[in-house]
Amino acid sequence: MLFLIIVFGLIGLAVGGPIGLLVGGGLGWWLGRRISRRLNAARVQIQEGFLESIFSVMGCLCQADGKVTEGKALQSNAPAGRAPRQSSRRL
Repeated sequence: MLFLIIVFGLIGLAVGGPIGLLVGGGLGWWLGRRISRRLNAARVQIQEGFLESIFSVMGCLCQADGKVTEGKALQSNAPAGRAPRQSSRRL
């Protein structure tokens, strides 16, 4: 984002002097912000798809094993694989 501010600021300085520097820097900031938001939205969408597929596979593995125990149910319901551990299972 800083790169865009500097580049657009220098272009503005070359075209319009000090006022062009301010306008170009503002335009570079605005463009950098839009690009950053769009990339962030794409990253969130990819992460959601990844987590959905991971939990789907985890559910299939639990069912393929046979009986679904309470421990497996807690594991699949815990966010991001952080299952609460019982005192006997701690390392």
